[in-house]
Amino acid sequence: MVNTTFLTFILGFASMGIALTTQDISAETGVSVTDVSELLSTVDTSSIDIKKWVGPLNVTEETVTSWPVFVKSYVLDEMKATFQEGLDIPLDEATKPKLKSIVPRQNNRERVEAQINRVLIDARSRHDDTHRRQLAGCRSFRCGLCATGISVAWAAALGACGAAAATEEAISAGTLTPIAAVQLTACVAGAHGLYLAGWSECLGM
Repeated sequence: MVNTTFLTFILGFASMGIALTTQDISAETGVSVTDVSELLSTVDTSSIDIKKWVGPLNVTEETVTSWPVFVKSYVLDEMKATFQEGLDIPLDEATKPKLKSIVPRQNNRERVEAQINRVLIDARSRHDDTHRRQLAGCRSFRCGLCATGISVAWAAALGACGAAAATEEAISAGTLTPIAAVQLTACVAGAHGLYLAGWSECLGM
């Protein structure tokens, strides 16, 4: 889950309708202005070292290192979108967060990751549908910024779910065990539940 202090900071600016600066983001996240600027100016975020952002994401370097590449990119893209909205920078289609299809391979680890990715991609599709419906209820910039913040938290939680499912046991077997598959599904559902709960605050803005 994203650092709650970081989210409070984002939501606080949303509630006041104040535009962020890169210095504000740097001060509150503990990430250098240079790295904040790098995130904002990079189109393909897969080239960014996500370990620079473990503070605001409230996860360990070991955890983010174990995330599938597409999840790392998605989390960074969501944060980028959050900051761009806070800085009042228009988003274009090229910079909006997106997931890419994963091509299954023969290696045991890659087979397990492909299984996990399918679950996460399905979760992303359902999340997008829900997000669009909920956004229809937003009546202010503050609500929209809040919505992006809880989506960042959801994306980070999704990455943690995927990483937890990629156990050595599963990799050794080349497939998720039935129990691991159930746990992954439950974890994803839990992340979605927390995301939905966040809307109660966003829609009140």
